[in-house]
Amino acid sequence: MKIHLITEGPTDRLILKALLNRMIERQPHLISESKTQKKNRSVSSLLDYAFFSKFLHYAFYHSVDVIITCLDNDAHELDRTGISIERKEIIEGYKNKFLLENQYIYPTVNPCFIIIVPVETLDYWVKCIKMRTTNCTEILNIRQINKAQIKSLTYGEQNIHFGWMIDDQAITNVINQITGQNNLIEKLECLPCFKDFQTQLENCLS
Repeated sequence: MKIHLITEGPTDRLILKALLNRMIERQPHLISESKTQKKNRSVSSLLDYAFFSKFLHYAFYHSVDVIITCLDNDAHELDRTGISIERKEIIEGYKNKFLLENQYIYPTVNPCFIIIVPVETLDYWVKCIKMRTTNCTEILNIRQINKAQIKSLTYGEQNIHFGWMIDDQAITNVINQITGQNNLIEKLECLPCFKDFQTQLENCLS
């Protein structure tokens, strides 16, 4: 299975790759990012159709089976299920526009789309992974953590540089936890946004 990840940065990509390796029985093949994608990070690029369509062209050119887009929620209001529908709808609209405009260019390419909008950022998923408890009430409390504090509370203040860049070793430690933690999925399933991702992935695999 060929998968293309469209994320805001390399850290999100590494975390999602490790999670996919745990969630998919047969290890998926992630195609490399395009030069355009590597140069245009941040949520603003994902929410700019001109850039986003370039990312999709790259994926369609490589005939991928699944396209996963992950963008931060950035304090947008969650619906009653605990998911940010607003940002999902923006990407869904971009996807539909791209398919309509390019239906004759890629007539045989029909990837399954997954749109992930975490609590605020994927750092909240990592915070969940690092918790020892599997109690959903306790895990859901992480949603109350201010976005400005989540990185230092999750990775350690000493591992955050320039206010946003995470130390490589701290990320490696997270990847190792994802790889070896027995109750990983059980804990993450407490978060509605992860459960939504899990459901989308299962639908793509079915």
